[in-house]
Amino acid sequence: MELDGEHARIADYFDVIAGTSTGGLIAAMLTAPDDKKRPLYMAKDIVPFYLKHCPKIFPQSYGPIMKLNALMGPKYDGKYFRKLVRKILGARRLTETVTRVVIPTFDIQLLQPAVFSTFEAEIDASKDALLSDVCISTSSAPIYFPAYHFKVKDSEGNDREFHLVDGGIAANNPDDTLSGDTSSTDKATQKNLEELVKIGERLLKEPVSRVNLDTGIFEAVENEGTNEEALVRFAKLLSEERKLRWQRLQRSQDSN
Repeated sequence: MELDGEHARIADYFDVIAGTSTGGLIAAMLTAPDDKKRPLYMAKDIVPFYLKHCPKIFPQSYGPIMKLNALMGPKYDGKYFRKLVRKILGARRLTETVTRVVIPTFDIQLLQPAVFSTFEAEIDASKDALLSDVCISTSSAPIYFPAYHFKVKDSEGNDREFHLVDGGIAANNPDDTLSGDTSSTDKATQKNLEELVKIGERLLKEPVSRVNLDTGIFEAVENEGTNEEALVRFAKLLSEERKLRWQRLQRSQDSN
């Protein structure tokens, strides 16, 4: 925004945005269109969104019934989360995103990954699912939430059924910077959520590092600066690329 003005959004700079599980929800929030065909959410909205809703998605007070349910099935019923996602994403579909998205899930009936993408949805109506259905599915982590079932009609009006759980079953990206309560999937106390924010902020100040393929250990890269500085450089490159694309598009339109 500092480079290209207050109306610039992350979706303006990428041809595709991908995410699994909670990352899939973030991808949808950053690309779902508002009534002016601009992204519903800005990047700065994401952390406050999670701070507000996580305690209700993962309630921390466990009564006897909830404890019994956790032994027999999912720990949470997911009702608040599903209602929330449907409310913010409404009837928007994959083909309506501001830029293309890729969101993996896992089909427990077919026992294989089911990857939803704008690319496929544009040519196959049976994959043009509601964004809300895709986000609920990719976030339905086994043990924590029930599996999610929905249908999509193909171009001939026939139903295609999906029985899905968290995309992390097929495409996971574990983090090695967390431990204790901060590594918990559902420790949604205000204290723990705020600590996660602080960890993310501290990570920005750490040096850029890469994996040593011989040892498997992350090592600092010389002369690359901090993660924050690297992101600033990357943002400038994205801004320059976006301007070049606009110039090429303008020249192409002028020549026609």
